[in-house]
Amino acid sequence: MKKLTFFRLNRFYLLGALFFSFVIPALQFEVKRELAAVEINQLTDLHQLKPVSNQPFQLVKPLVVEYQPQEQPRIDWNELGFYIYGGIASILLLACAWRLFGLLKHTSDYTNSIDGLKLITKTKGYTNCSFFNYVFIDKSILSETELQVLLTHEKVHASQYHSIDKIILMLCKAFLWFNPVVYLIDKALEQTHEYEADEAASLNFGTNAYANLLFKLAVTKSEMPLIHNFVKSPVKERIKMLFNAKSAKMKKLSYLLALPITISLIWLFSVQLVYAAPKLKSVLGLKKIEQPIYKQVVKTAKGVLVNRNSKTILKVIDTTRLQSSIDPKIISSSKIRGNLKTKISYLEDVVIEIKGTTIKAKSAVWNKNVKELLVSHAVIIMEEV
Repeated sequence: MKKLTFFRLNRFYLLGALFFSFVIPALQFEVKRELAAVEINQLTDLHQLKPVSNQPFQLVKPLVVEYQPQEQPRIDWNELGFYIYGGIASILLLACAWRLFGLLKHTSDYTNSIDGLKLITKTKGYTNCSFFNYVFIDKSILSETELQVLLTHEKVHASQYHSIDKIILMLCKAFLWFNPVVYLIDKALEQTHEYEADEAASLNFGTNAYANLLFKLAVTKSEMPLIHNFVKSPVKERIKMLFNAKSAKMKKLSYLLALPITISLIWLFSVQLVYAAPKLKSVLGLKKIEQPIYKQVVKTAKGVLVNRNSKTILKVIDTTRLQSSIDPKIISSSKIRGNLKTKISYLEDVVIEIKGTTIKAKSAVWNKNVKELLVSHAVIIMEEV
């Protein structure tokens, strides 16, 4: 949109983009979709399930660790990164406060007021610039006519509250110092401010006369980021924009393109698609199943899905407790540890078999005292013979 002459719309477009960059990640929406229900009149004959092995198996005896070598301290990179980020952001915020204080200490030195603008005469440092309705001028290099042109320009900055945008961008650059996009937005927004003020001033004094004044004051430099300097932005681009033809009003429809982009970003970063399991009474109410294997193995099965095509009868999504009258048979496990006193064993990446039923879980806890197996992220596999 930067080539369009709708400077006020461009300003709010840039501020809106910055605003939504904070808002969109903070939004959280859940879209729930229920899986298609599967009518189950009769499950596979569970008594015909093929056991993994008929050999008896004794659970690996828990190990009592008497000595554990002291681990070397490790660097917490997340915590270190947080402190680095916070330290740099704090320094930048202090710099913002210092610059703001440097401006405010001069605001009480204004000599006179013209049309709501408070004039402060300065010959050194930042001159021919404004902060809200305070205008810092160097009368020694300006004629009376040129002073009127400059005041007309700065009045636009004051009436449109462009200084608020400058403060917002300075705070955003402090918090988002690592993000190069925020510096591009800052540059584009400052340029838009100047285009808007240039347009108003050139209408009153003529485009050629105004362009000549820009050339004359182009040698003036300022390093104060909170102020609007009369010639701080690239003079070449500002003069080119002065002589550009005004954009057709129909081109304002171009801004509507931001709407589908915004909706797409919200969908990508704020919407979470959740698939809910259908309520299958024939599965969730396991008391109706009379086969001895299942009656002894499973007591509860919350969060159950059924997939008949892949021959998987039950898939447990969340943590589930299983009751067993016998010790589970461990087929494989990446790690086993336990405690002899409490008779509790802990297993990771484990495959367990109980009375012909195979259970594959991310982690499992076997409490021998109460004959209870707690599995997490588990799949109960029942394959037909």
